[in-house]
Amino acid sequence: MNDAAAAATPTVPAATPGGFRSKWTVFILVFAVWAATLALAYAVSAESLGLAVLFIFLFGFPIPTFLFYEGRHVVTKRVVKALDYLTLLTFLTGIVAVAEIDTKTLKERADQAAASITDMQHNLQEQLNAQLQKCDNYQIKAQYKPDIFSRQFLQSFVFCYLLSDLRGVDLNTLSEEKLANRAYYSSLLFGMHLMPQDDDTRKTVIALEDYDRTRSLMKPANPIGAYISRSIAYLLVAFAFAVRLTRTTLEVFEWHT
Repeated sequence: MNDAAAAATPTVPAATPGGFRSKWTVFILVFAVWAATLALAYAVSAESLGLAVLFIFLFGFPIPTFLFYEGRHVVTKRVVKALDYLTLLTFLTGIVAVAEIDTKTLKERADQAAASITDMQHNLQEQLNAQLQKCDNYQIKAQYKPDIFSRQFLQSFVFCYLLSDLRGVDLNTLSEEKLANRAYYSSLLFGMHLMPQDDDTRKTVIALEDYDRTRSLMKPANPIGAYISRSIAYLLVAFAFAVRLTRTTLEVFEWHT
């Protein structure tokens, strides 16, 4: 009798704890907060980039975390894991932004190098021509009775052997590999005191190194080619950390079903 009465009594569904009854409501509110936070942070970045990044951490992490907490009884574990897609997408965009920043920096260096390369090449060519004139004297001396035990003769011989074919040559026609090898070995042998140690030789070796370095800067790489400003790059990285902090907090306290 009691069982029959109990069966006849209509059951009242228990109230769902939490402030939201649909996970889509939570999603819409969270993404609205994130979108508004990014928009406002971008506006603030025009005045202070550091303040914009701080703005993202102050609003892009606590408010969405609170919303997920309020909807913890309708938000599933799968939903929490899906936040990683947003994090990865943001990091990927940040990588593109960083690559663009590097490309822009290299482009600026390339422009500076191109502006100075002509004068550097002219000065280096004059120094090489002046320094390599003594090679003729040592070649004549070698045909007769060179003092092979003279340290000065050996140093000059090494210098002439390494750089004599650059005399009167248009340095712009040299391959990057050949130029880099000459600059490297000139610096190495000069440092080992296997080349003349006078100031003129030292200036020539330094000029050759600078010329090689400047030519290498004239060809910046641009592997991606997308343009993203520096401010957006920092904001995206900060936003990715905010999303990741939100997910980590949800998992630590298990605010999901």
